[in-house]
Amino acid sequence: MRVIANYENMGDKQIRPALQLIALIFVRSNELIKASWEEIDFKNALWIIPAARMKKRKEHVTSLTHNA
Repeated sequence: MRVIANYENMGDKQIRPALQLIALIFVRSNELIKASWEEIDFKNALWIIPAARMKKRKEHVTSLTHNA
């Protein structure tokens, strides 16, 4: 996480937060790239990835933290 926190690459400001998020929630980059706000259940702190987007065609539920 320290290496990611120090990641600097001009023009790619979204790379660092994406790498941090992937390291925290353990999803494939493709799932993160194609994520939509409709998949996020903020009330219950869940990210529900539809089966159609998952490799094994099974819905995937990831817990999210309430802390930012």
